[in-house]
Amino acid sequence: MLEAVDRERRGELKLHSEELVGLPINSVKNENDLARERAIELGLHKPENFRKGSVFKRIAELGCDV
Repeated sequence: MLEAVDRERRGELKLHSEELVGLPINSVKNENDLARERAIELGLHKPENFRKGSVFKRIAELGCDV
């Protein structure tokens, strides 16, 4: 965690500002929600998109509320 803070201070971390624009400070939507939405857009929530036995397939099989 401290390494990430240091990298942010040095300007090495790049946030996807286009995803964060327009979200109010007290928004109920956070970065995890944005990442989940992006994964769904890419089809990463569908187990059939991954090969048999893949860890990604097992994660997708855990499901999400979509």
